[in-house]
Amino acid sequence: MWTVFYMLYEAFQRDAFDYFAEMMPCLHNYITVDTPAFLANPKNLEVVYNMCKKMLTESSVQEDQQCNAAKLLEVTILQCHGHIDQWLPFYIEAALERLTREVKESELRTMCLQVAIAGLIYNTPLLLSILDKLQFPNSHETVTAQFFSHWVNDYDCFFGIHDRKMFVLGFSALMDLPKEIRPQALLQCSPQILPALLVLFSGLKRAYECRGDEDDNNEDDEDGDSDEDELASDEDEINEDEVQYIEGLAKRYAVTMEMQIAAEHLDDEDDVEDEETALENFTTAVDNEETDEYIAFRTSLQGNDDLLLFQQLPNVSGQTGLHCQSLSQFP
Repeated sequence: MWTVFYMLYEAFQRDAFDYFAEMMPCLHNYITVDTPAFLANPKNLEVVYNMCKKMLTESSVQEDQQCNAAKLLEVTILQCHGHIDQWLPFYIEAALERLTREVKESELRTMCLQVAIAGLIYNTPLLLSILDKLQFPNSHETVTAQFFSHWVNDYDCFFGIHDRKMFVLGFSALMDLPKEIRPQALLQCSPQILPALLVLFSGLKRAYECRGDEDDNNEDDEDGDSDEDELASDEDEINEDEVQYIEGLAKRYAVTMEMQIAAEHLDDEDDVEDEETALENFTTAVDNEETDEYIAFRTSLQGNDDLLLFQQLPNVSGQTGLHCQSLSQFP
């Protein structure tokens, strides 16, 4: 089986990188179907890095192909949790370095950001340490500051279920950090964080409902049972308590200008943004039913005794500041 893996790599090295997208399903299976076997040979992690690095640096490679390379890096980081500390800096650098050059499509920018977000989920302090050490030419801003700025400002480019879920889980991991090691660059983005999260949660709810409708339609086609109103599987069920909690946050704290803008943005979103993206077919370790982004966010929020992320809001009213400080006491 692994002989074929290296045959793919040899073909890629020769001239087959134009067919990287066609290789993706096979490469994804090697990493996810039997992860211990994949990790048993350290050479395999190097192969993944070399292939993705070439895809992300080769100027002749189309951006949709580069999205696949970034996705493979993200899958590897999430699937190999706790086992690739030595490779994480290389994976992160390969993805973020691509953002220092022109990016035409928002999907590629989002995918490269998600590689770093996967690093946050993998090991938050380690990822922040990696960002602090990275240096890219022709930039006066730190890589850490650039990452958080791009991430928060591009919240409206996170579509489907997986991408939005990653956004929420990444910030939940940051909220779990002690305030002493929370990066200053994150605090500088604090006015935009809560409005962005509320938009993402609203999009998640619609995306889950869209998936549920598709599953119901498929089930009706197969069984002829038009009376099925529930989702096709437990995996896609929405935790109504958590949804109501998030909706309560949106209603109670929708007094800031940022949230008003976010709400207006929701009205302009196309239905396509709620559908699953093509890259979501390459599932990761966070796409199972055991990883609940609603619970993760609520737990992080309520366990954050200082709420420093939401206390420093220079452009909102005093009443709004009080609202944000009381988030963890929301019933």
